[in-house]
Amino acid sequence: MDLEDSNLAIITGLRIVSKGSLILTELQNLSENIPTPFLFNQTNTDKQTFLIYKTLFIDFQFLQNRSYYESQIENNEQLKDIDEEICDSYFEVIERFYNLFESIYKYGIQINSFVKDLNEGIFITQNLESLCADPDGQQILSEMLGLFGVMLLLMDKKIQGIIRERLIVAYIRYKGPTNLSDFDKVCDLCRKTGYIEENNKKPNKYPETYFSRMKLPETLIELVLSRLHSEDIYQQSKTYLLQEHRTTALSGQASLLYVILYFAPDKLNSDSSFMTEIVTKHFSDNFVIPFYLGYNVDLTYEWDKYKSASQALNKVLKRKQLKLIWSVHEKALPKLRKELRNNLVDGVLTNEFVLDNITDLMRLVRSANVTIRWIILHQTSQNKKIQNLISGYAKKKILNFILDLAQFEFLLTGILEELLDNKEKKWSKHKTEAEDCLIELSTFFSGEKELNRIRKEEQLQSWFKETAEKVKSLEDNDFKSTGLRIQELVRALEGVKSFHQIQSSLQIKQFIGHVETQLQQMLRTLNVKEEFLNNLSIVSDMTYAWKIMNDYIPLIQQKIKKHPSSVIKLRSTFLKMNSIVEQPLLRINQAGSKDQVTVSRYYTSALLGFVRRVLEIVPQTMFRTLQEIISLQTDKIKEIPTKIAKTSLKQWAQLDNRFLLAKHTNSIALFTQGILAMKKTLVGVVEINPKSLLEDGIRKQLVREIAKILNEKLFFKTSKIAEFEEKLEDLADTLDGFKRSFEYISDYMNIYGLKIWQEEFSRIVNYNVEQECNSFLKKKVRDHQSDYQSKTIPIPKFRKLDNQSITCMGRLARILLKITDVKSTSFITLMSAWFDPIKGNEIIGTKTIGLLSKSIGVAGLNGLDKLISFMLVDKLQNFVSRYWLILKNNPEFNRNLQFLSKKLRPISMTPLNHQKLYQQTISKSSQMLDLFHKIIMDLGQGQLLRKLISNQLNFLSKIGSGLLYSTLKILNKGLLSDVQSHYENPQDKTYVSEELISELNKYLELSGFSNPYMTIFITTKPIKMLPLILFMFTISHLQKLVYNKRLCSLVRIKKNEGIDGTPFVVGILSLLKQFHSSHLKNYLGYLGQYLRAEINKLQKDSKSLIYPEHITKLIMFLKEFSKIGNINKRTIEVYLPPYLLNCLED
Repeated sequence: MDLEDSNLAIITGLRIVSKGSLILTELQNLSENIPTPFLFNQTNTDKQTFLIYKTLFIDFQFLQNRSYYESQIENNEQLKDIDEEICDSYFEVIERFYNLFESIYKYGIQINSFVKDLNEGIFITQNLESLCADPDGQQILSEMLGLFGVMLLLMDKKIQGIIRERLIVAYIRYKGPTNLSDFDKVCDLCRKTGYIEENNKKPNKYPETYFSRMKLPETLIELVLSRLHSEDIYQQSKTYLLQEHRTTALSGQASLLYVILYFAPDKLNSDSSFMTEIVTKHFSDNFVIPFYLGYNVDLTYEWDKYKSASQALNKVLKRKQLKLIWSVHEKALPKLRKELRNNLVDGVLTNEFVLDNITDLMRLVRSANVTIRWIILHQTSQNKKIQNLISGYAKKKILNFILDLAQFEFLLTGILEELLDNKEKKWSKHKTEAEDCLIELSTFFSGEKELNRIRKEEQLQSWFKETAEKVKSLEDNDFKSTGLRIQELVRALEGVKSFHQIQSSLQIKQFIGHVETQLQQMLRTLNVKEEFLNNLSIVSDMTYAWKIMNDYIPLIQQKIKKHPSSVIKLRSTFLKMNSIVEQPLLRINQAGSKDQVTVSRYYTSALLGFVRRVLEIVPQTMFRTLQEIISLQTDKIKEIPTKIAKTSLKQWAQLDNRFLLAKHTNSIALFTQGILAMKKTLVGVVEINPKSLLEDGIRKQLVREIAKILNEKLFFKTSKIAEFEEKLEDLADTLDGFKRSFEYISDYMNIYGLKIWQEEFSRIVNYNVEQECNSFLKKKVRDHQSDYQSKTIPIPKFRKLDNQSITCMGRLARILLKITDVKSTSFITLMSAWFDPIKGNEIIGTKTIGLLSKSIGVAGLNGLDKLISFMLVDKLQNFVSRYWLILKNNPEFNRNLQFLSKKLRPISMTPLNHQKLYQQTISKSSQMLDLFHKIIMDLGQGQLLRKLISNQLNFLSKIGSGLLYSTLKILNKGLLSDVQSHYENPQDKTYVSEELISELNKYLELSGFSNPYMTIFITTKPIKMLPLILFMFTISHLQKLVYNKRLCSLVRIKKNEGIDGTPFVVGILSLLKQFHSSHLKNYLGYLGQYLRAEINKLQKDSKSLIYPEHITKLIMFLKEFSKIGNINKRTIEVYLPPYLLNCLED
């Protein structure tokens, strides 16, 4: 269709149709991505979740009593939190769904407006009837109406009615007050119909009552049905010349008829003559039809409830007639396949062969496609009569036929394209050759040629010269006249051969024969037309089988598994299926719409997904073989020592095992060779690279195997350290064996094994950490938003193995926290390890962390660090919430704090009766101090674990990559210097690139450069009394600790006390780091004030120079606190007298 030559009405209609193709693409895309919560029902959801979702996601009943349903959610904190979480996570998708529903409604309005404009003469030269008489207009109006019907059918098929209602209600709830002008009409169009796709349950008068929700002009429907009834609107009969191919030729408009007839149900029910004519013309031997891109329907089932339609079908589809139709196709299939295979023999399908037999070859392609189309479609029939006839027909035969046909079409298309590309060049070559020969003959009969004894023949000389001029005047742009002229010239040359002068000269006869050959070649070249390629494209269309081909995937995979080289034929099959991309783009391209990329991307990715599913058998088989290789390399083949005794040489050779290893390696190499034999192929807008497909398939299987190993091995029945270490060792050995074997076969698979292993292992760990962290977030990171999850190479999800953790990384983090619980362990700073306080043996230290790094690697350690950080953030947020709640519910405690704060001001003074003041407030602060005890112990434990992980990462970086470590260290130092220079002189010094800092930070974290103790986890409003409460907590809980000179650390007094010295110090420091630095200064001020008061009291009461234990403990606490927190001497000396500072230093 040429837009420049089209009138305005056709251009406008074409744009509406192109918009329809876009809407259908969006509908299919969104239907595959319905948010999981909206899919709930009693069968797929547990009872508790079902009740929650039932309250949150209401159907259109919500519109009748909005305030009631809103109050149910508002009055329930749990429901409110879940509702906010779902809104944050899914609102963008929900909005897209509403926009889709609205666009379907507006598409119907556009049709009405277009018809109204036609009737009112807006388009001047065109009205509705004249547009229906126009060949292009017929197509546009039919497609416009048909696409709207397809939208309604697919919307109800792909997005169940109850789900549509939930999505629309969720949209207006989450969107808030807004003006939606067409909201009521959109709701009316999208309300549930009662149709359920799962059990194919259809309510009475469905879908005609559903279609009647949008009133379309009856005149338009009548005119379109009339054209489809009487005309071949796509003019396909020129391509399908035989009578038995008529229904296939009209299949495009038959699909439109099926849909549009639901807008006129009276014809289906009571117009017998019309339906008889329709069925006879369009459905006499094709009653399973695709109504849109692979969505097929069986008319014997769909029209069963319509009187006129079912009667018309029954007339033509009697059992005897069905047997006859099936018999024709059943007999044709083996004959056609034999013909195809004969033409596929190497050396048969050449350029010369195609030139000589193009008509027969096109007939073969046409017949083969018609036959296979009928068989594939009617195998899906719900009609028992036809099922009994063809259900037993082997799908394997059908698949082999498709592969041969696709290969034949691919080769024929390639030859035709080559002939068309070289047509002008070949024409010129043969024409010049013929002309030169004729001129030579003319010269020959001039009698002027030296050493030529033939006498001059002016008539022959003149005739050959004139013939040469005639050849010169031949043009290749007019097939009919030029073809006739060439045939006349050939006949004339045959006639001239009878002349005595020519018969007596063998040389002249050869020359004339050569001219005839060149003219024949010109005629054959002229016979190659663009029309052949267009016809080939039409008859080879396979959009009807788009969904059905999924059923053939197991058969294709079996074929590949048995014969890896058969992958070569698959390339042509994928190209044959490329029509799924081309068909929806046809009108969009003609309209010049910008939506081409969106539509093309969807269908290309769908086709690419099919290709991947087919070819994933290759990496699956490879990995099954890899398991054998792993078993051989880890369990059976022993490593050869440096020296071997001559007598045991045969034993160490391990010939049987090495033969098996070579055999398995060879089988992997064969599969790789088979895939790589496929050439690069353009599918839609994406080029299929066989190497990339192989690598993606290998990555997918690798991810599946690693994820499975991690999930199985990182499951702990108890919190015993022996089991924990045993599991880690087992995991390390399993992954190491897998990794070594994978690297071994990577050369035979033509991939970078180590690179792929590291990338995918890191991605799996990060994804598991991300999913675990989701439990601490209101706005979850969904799979489609994740940087680590991929549709092409998905990371599998597994069911929860305990009540708390979602993934293996969660289980690992929680078991670490459980093993190092302060109630059952003591952390010794000198050893950087947790010990059993009763038995004295090490529980977790550098050895365990080393084992951890060996099993889960750098990515795993970094992931653990991130996950523990999220856990600490969650604890801190809960702490802050509870802190304010206690203050709110306990006004007396608040007054006591205010009173104590006033009494201790200014901090530089020494308060009177300080012990009484402290004890009175502490005795009334048990609830708050218990809260601080929990958060400080949790923070201390988590931070110590993070510190151990950081140290291990730092060690691995130094040992594993010293150059990278030094580079990062220098670069980090340089950037910090640049940042400092910027803040000192912002006008002259620019700030460092944020992108560079972000990228560098990733490397610094993985290399353990960060100091966990300095981490700021949360930002919150100031807590004014925090330093004072922390001070009271410190002096009250130090009573439970004692300073151990041997361990140089504070340790608990009672073994069963839920407190430990180092976590106590680290926890307080980490808590203070979350707030303004003034809190730390005030805290140190309170401690200094307390020490001064205690020493003053000591000097008054006693002349002893020995400090009591509680003062010594506090001094040692401050020493450890300042050391861990990197607090310099100047900060401390503001609050403590010099002699106490000397104690700290000593």
